[in-house]
Amino acid sequence: MRRLIILSASLLLLFTSCTNNLELRIDDLDKRITELETQVQELNSNIRSINAILNSVKLNDCITGVTILENNVGYTVNFQKLGSFTIYHGKDVSVPKVGTKRDTDGQYYWTIQYGNDPVQFLLDENGYQVSAVGNVPLIKIQDGDFYVSYNGANGDWEYLGRAQGANGDEIFQNVEVAGDYVIFEMSDGQTFKIPTSKLVQSLNLTSLTISQSLESLSSLVENLGQSSHYVTSVEDLVIDGKVSGSIITMSDGTSFTVKDWIDQDGPCISAEKGPQDSVYYWAIVQTGQDLQWIFDEDGNRVAATSTHLEIPTVTAVRDTIDNVYYWGVVAQGDTTLMMDGLGNKLVAKYISDDFNLFRSISNTNPEYLVLTLANGTTIKIPKQYAINFNTDSLFLDAAVDTSVNYIIYGIDNAAEYNLIPQGDLTASLAPNDSIIGEGNINISTGEGFDGNGKVLLMVYAGHDSSKIMMKTINVAWKED
Repeated sequence: MRRLIILSASLLLLFTSCTNNLELRIDDLDKRITELETQVQELNSNIRSINAILNSVKLNDCITGVTILENNVGYTVNFQKLGSFTIYHGKDVSVPKVGTKRDTDGQYYWTIQYGNDPVQFLLDENGYQVSAVGNVPLIKIQDGDFYVSYNGANGDWEYLGRAQGANGDEIFQNVEVAGDYVIFEMSDGQTFKIPTSKLVQSLNLTSLTISQSLESLSSLVENLGQSSHYVTSVEDLVIDGKVSGSIITMSDGTSFTVKDWIDQDGPCISAEKGPQDSVYYWAIVQTGQDLQWIFDEDGNRVAATSTHLEIPTVTAVRDTIDNVYYWGVVAQGDTTLMMDGLGNKLVAKYISDDFNLFRSISNTNPEYLVLTLANGTTIKIPKQYAINFNTDSLFLDAAVDTSVNYIIYGIDNAAEYNLIPQGDLTASLAPNDSIIGEGNINISTGEGFDGNGKVLLMVYAGHDSSKIMMKTINVAWKED
């Protein structure tokens, strides 16, 4: 009887031990299945994130923020247009590694790798590679096997292989916020740079500031030489109790500001005189290199006047290869990228609100306000009651006739004129009846002209003004 009791107890202990071992094995299997399902969920989240990164280029999207997940298991990345996506750190897991690869056609396609096997392109049911831009594959585990769907959870599932092996969802190796860009480093060495929304906003602001400055410059250039457009006043620009530039008011009532120069590393568009005429044309100017003229669709230089075609606009152009912004100029529908002195594309970055096309302003000349552009070009803007001749010197033979064009800025019909010739010269005034302040001075040399003469034009402003303008034309022998 005692032996029977001992045997029964032993069998009971053995059964209890087997039951406990079975329960542990079942618990371990449940845990592994739960972990595997979690890993598959994280894999699908990373796949969606890859698709968002690639689509952000197509949609011209940017990143508004990156948040580190609790326990540093990954990141939440917020796109301005596409929304939020979660990226999990890679682990040694038992799911296939899904990634992307650029093929010979320049497009990105989905890839898959099992363990240490070679990376291969994912193929759809027709045997074609699956674009990583327009499609988001979904991975699931069922009955110990992996399946993939290219048309959602309710779509068609294709068998991928057994749910075993290691070296799994390590798609993202690192995510780094580096200045104006977020850099995604993939496990296969690929990197993607996505701009931040802060960069995009600052570039838009900079582009607007520069383009507005170009409109002001175009207006000035267009009115140079017209008697109806001149400087009426130059006042100090005071910021926080300090003189920081000048406010220039024109005869048509408009005004523009020239701030004190701050050295700027940015795009420089300038109005430059043509090599064979006196017309101003738009050009890209960079230190250490020749002018880069802006041409229209017919290959002609674009004149820097608002009435001629259109004013170029500066814009930040997003490169579809490296996803970096570069400065470009849009004219006549064509975009020209700016280059630095070494011939490299000029990276677009924020320029302070103090951006200024003008390097300096000089108000010492009694007839002209002299503006020096950022690239060193000078532009003279006439002041009120200034006299301008189309030439200040004549070279003539004896007994010949010629004429000189004149413009007098800011006068009206009350002005009085006086011509004083010196030497064997005669001179007469031929005003333009349709435009006040414009006309010609007709000059004749006598038979005894000895190569030394002058013609002095004196203009009295009138209206009881004491303002008197004087300017001289020098006349000398014509050289053979």
